Amino acid sequence: MPDPFRAIIGSPAAQDLSASPPLRVITLIADDDRRDGVGRLIRGLAPDSCIDSAATPLEVLRRLARAPFDLLVLDHAIDGLAGPSLIRHLARAAPSLSLLAFDESTALLANPPCGVWPWREAGAVLGRAVEQHTERRSRAD
Repeated sequence: MPDPFRAIIGSPAAQDLSASPPLRVITLIADDDRRDGVGRLIRGLAPDSCIDSAATPLEVLRRLARAPFDLLVLDHAIDGLAGPSLIRHLARAAPSLSLLAFDESTALLANPPCGVWPWREAGAVLGRAVEQHTERRSRAD
């Protein structure tokens, strides 16, 4: 199986982003290999990014209360219904936080949940998210 996290590292989005504030990312991904892959991909796209990981949805909420983050990358299937509940809560409580949810089962569904991508598309989806963050930051400067 091809590594979806390696597909995007050489893209134009992997430019020097030193002029803009670092991308602050928090992940909620149970699988160690996937979590490490997401970290490698984001560091390849935004080398100065700050990446933190949480073990539970409650830990995500506690960290968000202490410090701002730009992006949450989560495994939609984590702890059963916790992923969808967390997404609904954060959409209301932290509207400026970009949420990216991935779930392998979406590849098998005829009508996957809106905004939930299969892990095999992680490279492209994360690449677009980093580009959008960079564009927003450059417009704000």
